[in-house]
Amino acid sequence: MRSTAVSLALIVLALAAIAGGYLSGTAGTHPPRTVVLHPSASPHVRAVLEGSSDAAVDDVFSNDDVVVDRRASSGTTYTPQVAVVIGLCGESAPLDGQFLELGVPVTLDLDPHGADADRTAKYAHESSAPLLIHVTAAPSAATLHALRRRFGPIEGVASQSSAGMAAALSGTGLVFFDERGDADPAAFAARGVRLLARDETVDNRAFSPYIDFMLDRAAIRARTQGPVVVVMRPVPVSLRALENFMQTRSAQIVPLTQAR
Repeated sequence: MRSTAVSLALIVLALAAIAGGYLSGTAGTHPPRTVVLHPSASPHVRAVLEGSSDAAVDDVFSNDDVVVDRRASSGTTYTPQVAVVIGLCGESAPLDGQFLELGVPVTLDLDPHGADADRTAKYAHESSAPLLIHVTAAPSAATLHALRRRFGPIEGVASQSSAGMAAALSGTGLVFFDERGDADPAAFAARGVRLLARDETVDNRAFSPYIDFMLDRAAIRARTQGPVVVVMRPVPVSLRALENFMQTRSAQIVPLTQAR
């Protein structure tokens, strides 16, 4: 009996030591980052990192798929090139201007209803940066005339909707930037309108490591698929991420018009 009691006591002590060691070992560590999909992403969208301190962004681009995967790898290796569209701009010309001062060929997607839209357009022209005007529907000829008169030379229009855009822009010399990335290229080709489209949005979460990860992902994708078009918001965390990306030299930042 005595030996049995001693054996049971030793077993209990051993289990307690094991449990204590496990708890002390895990108390000083941090759980790994989880991997999740964008809530409204289509099935082909790859997983992206999410950190505990990030915050989801809620704006006109928030419900778009994070990644538009329309091109298959050709087996060719390219010099990675990324085109950057900053939008929607026009609420703060000083902040919009900081993106222009980076010295890389960014394109501005301007909200004409923004409080500082006219000054942002002025900065874009002074920096020779392409300017797109965001619209919610296909513009009439009168609307296009008014936009050009107000903002000066523009590269084209940008929108979440491609309905009627090919017909509206036919013969104007303006490009259409598809903010969603799902417009039908054949419809625009038939009308002689150049179509440029988003491939990725890199800052759906205001979290620096997330944006860094997405920019690096775009550079990796560009190696096998050719130039990748990314959309970034005109916010300080995205500005810092773009500055960091420039320093890594992971990809060449090229004008939007060279991306297709």
